[in-house]
Amino acid sequence: MAALSRRGAAAALALFALSGALVCASVTTTLAQEGKTMTTASGLTIADSKIGAGAEAKPGSNCVMHYTGWLYENGAKGTKFDSSLDRGEPFEFPLGAGTASIQGDVIYSDDFCFTTLCAPVEKEKGYTVANARIGYGAPDGRWEVAAWVNNLFEEEYRVYAFDSSLFSGVVAGVYGKPRWYGVTASFRFGAGYN
Repeated sequence: MAALSRRGAAAALALFALSGALVCASVTTTLAQEGKTMTTASGLTIADSKIGAGAEAKPGSNCVMHYTGWLYENGAKGTKFDSSLDRGEPFEFPLGAGTASIQGDVIYSDDFCFTTLCAPVEKEKGYTVANARIGYGAPDGRWEVAAWVNNLFEEEYRVYAFDSSLFSGVVAGVYGKPRWYGVTASFRFGAGYN
């Protein structure tokens, strides 16, 4: 995996945040033709099967729509996993009225030894691990979607080391996780939400 400079990673994170806003803004204008489909960079396919007669959705307005979610298998439409049409209940949400969040944290460790004896294989050089998260949640707090990356600069470091080579010929070392990333979606059930 190619290493990413700290400046490059920060720029990539900023571009990631900006691209989410641009995709949201471009989806409404791109799908203005009935029956046309659009596929996002992530592979999500959006089809506007019926153009509504209401006013254009603007930030702060309430959107009401039906949807059907399909899983595609080998490029062909497969299993339906959800549909507001089947329930007879449209999906309703306020557009652009939610909460955006950006979070970052940095963990720094100076040079240290894992044991009191501090054999050469038990010494660990200082390291810095940075994590980042960007999210968007509904105004009522009922749901949230967030993208995150841990060990942003792919720092290589050990979380444990032990030299038992004198007794068993083994030197044990456990490394910290490499860069890893994902998307988290949460939904809160229960009363107290509008």
